[in-house]
Amino acid sequence: MDAPDQWHLTLHFLGEVPADRIADLERSLRPSLVGARGFSLHLEGLGAFPSPRAPRVLWVGLGGDLPGLQDVRQRVVQACAGFGEPADPRPFHPHLTLGRTRQPDPQALRAWREASGDAHPLPPCEWLVGRVALCRSELHPAGAVHTELAAFPLA
Repeated sequence: MDAPDQWHLTLHFLGEVPADRIADLERSLRPSLVGARGFSLHLEGLGAFPSPRAPRVLWVGLGGDLPGLQDVRQRVVQACAGFGEPADPRPFHPHLTLGRTRQPDPQALRAWREASGDAHPLPPCEWLVGRVALCRSELHPAGAVHTELAAFPLA
């Protein structure tokens, strides 16, 4: 699992964006988020992609003001058109990515499956989302490293 400061909610994955286009991307994002309102989220269940039996990505689901989140996400997707990969056509399922694994330790996998069951509800945890960050993501053998390139406040 990644360090908590590396946990993240991906609104739109761009893939490779040339370094000389980052400033243009920032200039596209900034006005698109003007007037976007902050929103509250809370934790809602654990899971794994592609499945708990063969996890590659460990995550915690999100609930709360999902219409507010969806509004901000749509603004980001529109502003990013023409930069990197197109938006994923699948439905958006908001989640915090906690970490990635190639070969999970059997004991850790068993513990994850137990923790993600209904018998172990997550403790209450709610927060206000007040900004969106443009981040560079680099995958390393020790885990992903996310570096903030720009931040955009929400109203």
